[in-house]
Amino acid sequence: MSPKMGSIFAQVYKKSVSMGRSRNFSSSPTNSSKESKNIALANFFVTRALGVAIGYLSGHYLIGDLDKICEERMQEDLRKARSTTELLTNVSKLSNKSAN
Repeated sequence: MSPKMGSIFAQVYKKSVSMGRSRNFSSSPTNSSKESKNIALANFFVTRALGVAIGYLSGHYLIGDLDKICEERMQEDLRKARSTTELLTNVSKLSNKSAN
């Protein structure tokens, strides 16, 4: 490395070190850490609540009333089961009559 390049690197290093010590990255005096934590916490809860609400409403809109759908299917299955049971009892009665 040439002496000129070494001198340039030394100057850049000196300036970066002196600038690094003089910079202050602390927050502004109007925003205390307690306030920023409260803001972050409020932001967290608001976004989560909105997510839950949107998910619930979109699910309700897309699927509809799931309890009503399940109840209708159950009622239909019960009707089929009753008609099948009645059919089987009638067949068994007829088979008993024919056996006598």
